[in-house]
Amino acid sequence: MPLEASAATELRRRAGELRRLAGHLDATPLRDVLVRAGPETWVSPRAEQLRAQLDLDRRRLVAATDHLRSHAQYLERQAEAIEAAALLTAVG
Repeated sequence: MPLEASAATELRRRAGELRRLAGHLDATPLRDVLVRAGPETWVSPRAEQLRAQLDLDRRRLVAATDHLRSHAQYLERQAEAIEAAALLTAVG
């Protein structure tokens, strides 16, 4: 396998792994916990603070999955660029 092809394959593998990880993070039950953490569930002086922390954590998790998918897309564009450059070199 030419060096360019193996580099592109590795970038695609990494992109797939990032997407798999993002899917795993999406599957965490944090969103469900937040929905169930209303005043009928938690009654304490710190209940609102804990709900706010849960919401902050949920938003951070969403941002992390977005970042993972964005980076996966970047890696795939890099793989495409490597493949295109190799094709131009082979044709030229």
